[in-house]
Amino acid sequence: MAKDVEVNGFNPGLIVLLVIGGLVLTFLIGNYVLYVYAQKTLPPKKKKPISKKKMKEERLKQDRTSKTAFAAFYCATD
Repeated sequence: MAKDVEVNGFNPGLIVLLVIGGLVLTFLIGNYVLYVYAQKTLPPKKKKPISKKKMKEERLKQDRTSKTAFAAFYCATD
């Protein structure tokens, strides 16, 4: 004997899934909205001052790379 079973309403698991999915989606959208708002209104971050020692190292490094690039270019054109 097969009984006809009528289903009334939604599955409780589906309701829980929809509620949790809605909360997660709301959280992500809220974070995005706050991020966009902060990018427009907050001033840019201040960069940390570079020490004289690091500036000297960077200058030497750039000087070395420019000399090697020039030497490579000069040798390639011969």
